Amino acid sequence: MLFRRKTYQTLMAWKSQSNGKRAMLIEGARRVGKSTLAQEFAQHEYEGHLVIDAEHRHGYFATISQLRPRTSWPG
Repeated sequence: MLFRRKTYQTLMAWKSQSNGKRAMLIEGARRVGKSTLAQEFAQHEYEGHLVIDAEHRHGYFATISQLRPRTSWPG
């Protein structure tokens, strides 16, 4: 539970610092609770949330980026 508490605190710090203007990427090994952590955080810290699970959609993001090509960041 120490790891879960620490990662949740990291998400809380991100939420207060980003003011809703930055995305959070949660990455790590398979089956360690990344999705569960994100869903739990969203349910407790926001009035509403949207879950996009791309696990079985291998070409999904490539298709979306072709619809409206642009850079992901300034520069």
